[in-house]
Amino acid sequence: MSNVTNIPRIYVACLASYNAGILYGKWIDVYDDHEIMLEEIGEMLEGSKQSIAEDWAIHDTEYVPSSVYRAGLTMICRWLGEWNKADEWGNADLFNAWCSYQGVDDFNGNIYEQFNDSYRGTYDTVEDYVHAYLESCGYLENLPDVIAYHIDLAGVYRDWNCTEIRIGGSIAFFN
Repeated sequence: MSNVTNIPRIYVACLASYNAGILYGKWIDVYDDHEIMLEEIGEMLEGSKQSIAEDWAIHDTEYVPSSVYRAGLTMICRWLGEWNKADEWGNADLFNAWCSYQGVDDFNGNIYEQFNDSYRGTYDTVEDYVHAYLESCGYLENLPDVIAYHIDLAGVYRDWNCTEIRIGGSIAFFN
């Protein structure tokens, strides 16, 4: 987790304590190893003042998309391995935003690969994205400026089936 200072964490609560009207739990850093997470949860349960403390629940998160934590601990661990890949490339925040938008039902196979394959770039405006795409395809190459300036780029974008995620004052585009 080298590029960001925001470490993904979950707050795990002891349900026996919760049911007794006591808020008892622990913030746990997310690991991609399911067993390490279960060990930390077990340690938290052992520290409970309730005589039978076996059940737990995730009550809060930091830097973990809600669609991921709602799917359970296994998905959180799987997601972190993919999040680490995004972090290595400097786009962990964008990856989180995409995961929140996409939802975990669509995660099959390599999550980061799906993210990377569908990512089309980040631009200041919709028009900038459309112009860059048309230019990269060579569609504007031999088009006279007098015609190119009259193309309704926003209208072209509306006809495309794209996903846009606004993050940090820019717009990230996915197909």
